[in-house]
Amino acid sequence: MWGEAHLPEAPFFQNFAFAHAMWAGNLWRIAVLVAMALLVITLYRRGVFRESLLVALLLGLLTLDLWTAHRQLTPVADRSFFEEAPVLASLVPFEALRTDYRYRASPFDEDITRFHTLPGLSLESEKWTWQQTVQPNLGALHGILTHDSGDAIHLSRGVDQSTFLAMLPDESRWRVLRLASVRWVYSFHGFERDLYGSRTRLDSLPGFVYELRDPLPRAYLAEEAVLVDEEIEAFNASITREFDPRRQVALLAAEAAEAGLLPERARVGAPDDGGDSAYQPAAEIVADEGTEIRISVSPTVAGYLVLTDSDYPGWSAHVDGEERPILLANYFYRAVPVRPGDREVVFTYRSRPFELGRLVSAATLVTLLIGLGLVPVMRRRMPAGSRGGTPAE
Repeated sequence: MWGEAHLPEAPFFQNFAFAHAMWAGNLWRIAVLVAMALLVITLYRRGVFRESLLVALLLGLLTLDLWTAHRQLTPVADRSFFEEAPVLASLVPFEALRTDYRYRASPFDEDITRFHTLPGLSLESEKWTWQQTVQPNLGALHGILTHDSGDAIHLSRGVDQSTFLAMLPDESRWRVLRLASVRWVYSFHGFERDLYGSRTRLDSLPGFVYELRDPLPRAYLAEEAVLVDEEIEAFNASITREFDPRRQVALLAAEAAEAGLLPERARVGAPDDGGDSAYQPAAEIVADEGTEIRISVSPTVAGYLVLTDSDYPGWSAHVDGEERPILLANYFYRAVPVRPGDREVVFTYRSRPFELGRLVSAATLVTLLIGLGLVPVMRRRMPAGSRGGTPAE
């Protein structure tokens, strides 16, 4: 029933219908905006209004162009297409769990350049299938943390993760997903029963929804650091059978030494080595506003707070107001040292390039406004013969 299209063999733009659907809306928008700009310029040349209003109208058209260009989540489908919750979202039963555990929509495949399509269906039907299988950006719209998506921006560590999942045997794949706080997986393939907790067959779509057993929460406290010298060694250590992810976190030795806040093994109030491996110090996400994540931690524990969000430049961490270093955890994620008495860890994102761009945009806007105000003044001060036109005889 399901066919496979290989991207290197059948690029999108060899499909005229796909290319037309991708660009038709944009071309129509551009044509309308160009026509409006030409109308404004024509009215100005006929003396209907002054230069100041001309600049204001052109700036308004530019603003409209930018706004309409960002209304779509993907080049081929408007936002309204995604606003209806997909079928698979109904299988994530609790609202609280939607923000704590991730949903992976891509199938496991040895060849990650392949994507699945229904042969013979129109482009709109294929887009509906993508929408129903929790594809592009639906997590942001429906409150589901997604492990992957179909947008055009791919972080390098996310690409690494997809590559590793395609290369590893099934048992290691599920271990990687557990480390990533993935509870639900949608796949077209069958797996051995002991690799997952439950499996649900869908009535309206092919494939299965798997629920993983005991995935790591999005935020948790690891009491022991496994120190390695290279980043890839952290990944290799984290997927071994000897690695207990609820107790341990793989860190770079150099980063941990530079942090200098905790010894290699630090625990307060934890059971002895022979204790319950399910023991987990308390850590709870109390607020997530996109660029700021607040996590409460128990003041009676020490270790490393692990957040299974991608490690990315621009994030900083403060523990009860004190800035702490963010360490690379398990190759993909973030860890912050916490000590007895600490109560809250706050991750804050601030992009320096974005801040610089905002300053440049603000300076440009101020310059334009000043220019709009100076044009009438300069025209009044210019001699009548130098303003253009033919002098009266």
